Amino acid sequence: MNDAILNALNKLSLKNLTSEGNKIMFNVLDPNNENWTAVEAIVLAGGHFNSVNVVGSTLEDVYLKLVRESA
Repeated sequence: MNDAILNALNKLSLKNLTSEGNKIMFNVLDPNNENWTAVEAIVLAGGHFNSVNVVGSTLEDVYLKLVRESA
């Protein structure tokens, strides 16, 4: 992980961008398009991949978000 990678990702419309060690996490609305844009930005900034994991929201996550918004 380096600053060039984080700078490249900060230029995209990613939500909740965080990094821990060699792991990058972010949220997107359209994973089929936005994930590959992020992958391309990382590679162009000199990054390499071991894997890409897509994790969807659980029903509990959606429920908690709705409850918080209505409070």
